[in-house]
Amino acid sequence: MYAASGSSKRFVTGFPYIANWTLVEFRREPPADRVCSLCGVLAGETLWAPCKHVFCRRCFQGLATGEAMVCCPVDGADFGTQQVRLDRTAPDVLRHYPVGCKNKGCLHVPTLATYEKHIALCEHQLVLCELCSRRLQVSQVLSHVRSECRKVSSKALHEASKNPAAALDGVGAVGGDARVETPHADRCEMVSQELKSLRMTIHEELLSFRTALQEAKASLAEGQRDWRKYSADDETAAQHLLLESVGDTLSRELGAVEEDSPPSSCYVWKIIDFARMRQDALEGRTTTFSSDAFYCGGAGYRVYLQGSLGNSAEMGRPCLGLYFVLTAGSFDTSLSWPYAQKTSFVLISNASEGSYNIQGDIRPESEGEEWGHCFRKPRPGEDNEGFGFSQFITLEDLANPEYGYIKDNSFTVHFLTQLRV
Repeated sequence: MYAASGSSKRFVTGFPYIANWTLVEFRREPPADRVCSLCGVLAGETLWAPCKHVFCRRCFQGLATGEAMVCCPVDGADFGTQQVRLDRTAPDVLRHYPVGCKNKGCLHVPTLATYEKHIALCEHQLVLCELCSRRLQVSQVLSHVRSECRKVSSKALHEASKNPAAALDGVGAVGGDARVETPHADRCEMVSQELKSLRMTIHEELLSFRTALQEAKASLAEGQRDWRKYSADDETAAQHLLLESVGDTLSRELGAVEEDSPPSSCYVWKIIDFARMRQDALEGRTTTFSSDAFYCGGAGYRVYLQGSLGNSAEMGRPCLGLYFVLTAGSFDTSLSWPYAQKTSFVLISNASEGSYNIQGDIRPESEGEEWGHCFRKPRPGEDNEGFGFSQFITLEDLANPEYGYIKDNSFTVHFLTQLRV
């Protein structure tokens, strides 16, 4: 799969500018979080499991099979289908990735987005001579026919040796002195005429496309003027409708939570000064931050939250890490130990009614014995080791305006704890 030069070949699927299942040679290894952990395909749409393994949609659907819980075939970790994060940013992120031409001898380095356009025009494309079945580059066909092909008539070779330019003109001529009256010459003439006709057709279609494009631009400009004219009047009404819709949705969801969910506590953590932390992360520095200590649900467990923003060795790029730390509290003697409450971090989106919220769940009983010391009863004056997610979200996604996580140079995380399991 991997070339000695450090490049790699990957099948590509789900990218709008390249055909599905095209085998592409990348000049540098694509990011691991864009490659399916099972089939190795570079997918335009990936699903990220809590265990940090990545799946294409085809493989994940085969794993899930309609079940609420999924077992990762790589490390055996169990996770719910609701814990999986969908990522569709690969077509934009990898658009300018350098790739190699599949044709031997071609030194051009297109990008992933321009790969198919280059292949359509590449003169190193191999073809078969229709006369002698020899394999050669498309740019070599005419010189081969003139000087090498054993099947070309001796008369055509003689004319080509006397005047190569005239022979070339004769191939595409309708009549005249340069025309060679042989079946092969007739075939070359027919191909030449077909190419000329195709060129005229492409030219006409290009003109039609340009005309349609100009009309579309004019129509778009007119629509924008109309929109600006009426948007001021419609803005207030649209906001009222949006607020009513959000209110109805929240009422339904809160009602369902009150009826079906165990009681829980929510701590709202606002992290400020994002621009500085982002710049530090891009320059290779890691920023750590923490919340004040608080009690979960009043007389409950005492915890505080920690976070980090910096390079992740596993991901190979900056990521946000989120952790919670159990610390000694006033009510520890009346609580059950080890800590076994379902705990969640939720990164809040300010866009699309929260449809981009990201939630990561922690179930202590499922985390394994090696992490048991994180959930034991804290000793007086000591804190347990923090537990959470080292790669909750990449810095690139966190800062993406489309997802709406950053507002007023800050982002918000909700820390949820179920008070009974």
